[in-house]
Amino acid sequence: MVLRKHLFALLLAAVLLSCTSLEFNNTCDRKNGEPAQECYSGVEISSSSLGSSSSFSTSSSSSSSYVPSGLCADFDPEAEVKHLDQDKKQLCDERDGNKYVYVTIGTGTMAQTWMAENLNFAASGSKCGLGSYNNDVTDENTVYCDTYGRLYDWNTAKNVCPDGWHLPSKTEWEAMTDNIGGEDTEGKKLKAKNNWYSNNGTDEHGFSALPGGGGGEGMSFSGSYGYNGYWWTSSGNEERDDLAYSRSMNCSYEYAYWNDVGKSALLSVRCVKNN
Repeated sequence: MVLRKHLFALLLAAVLLSCTSLEFNNTCDRKNGEPAQECYSGVEISSSSLGSSSSFSTSSSSSSSYVPSGLCADFDPEAEVKHLDQDKKQLCDERDGNKYVYVTIGTGTMAQTWMAENLNFAASGSKCGLGSYNNDVTDENTVYCDTYGRLYDWNTAKNVCPDGWHLPSKTEWEAMTDNIGGEDTEGKKLKAKNNWYSNNGTDEHGFSALPGGGGGEGMSFSGSYGYNGYWWTSSGNEERDDLAYSRSMNCSYEYAYWNDVGKSALLSVRCVKNN
């Protein structure tokens, strides 16, 4: 159920009586219940439980037509990596040499290939959290970004994915939701098994959704990472030119839900592979 709300609200200096500090439409509960008290404030990063893809162990996998070059010249496209106790294939971003695991969700004509990590490409205007509650965002890379990826405004997010990948539309995300059995259990099935403040997921499809939180230009990053994950789609709001859709998950709930978000907000990006 999508409720429309006006402009993306200013972040508060501290998270007070709010599920996320970002005052997104219907962020706390699409079923109109009370927000979860445990999600009112921030959480320290536990990056040691994740590590980075560059440190994953590798094993042989199926062949690929991709030929690495430049910063990815030493990358083995036929390798799999151990990511959160699952073997996953990996891609290399030629722009900066960053590597990302990915998974295929669905079968046949309904199959989609998704990154299983948040994008961490340092595009102009993208930000990193400073790694503690109620700190501002920064242009510099931090341990926060090493774990949760960078945050992007909507216009940047639309064009930030590596070559051969793109920001998913609302329709594409809904197709994934259908592939895994619907939104009522989407959060539970897609969340990573750790790094959420509470109610970690089963990660049964290998999507490994992480609570990267969000922020806004000139606003406090606040403490929503660890508690909430927000991912841009390429779909703008049909009635409001200043809003676009994001997919959201919360540490208290098993479902996922939609938000109408101001396009200047800074949110996470998951890329989907071109057909």
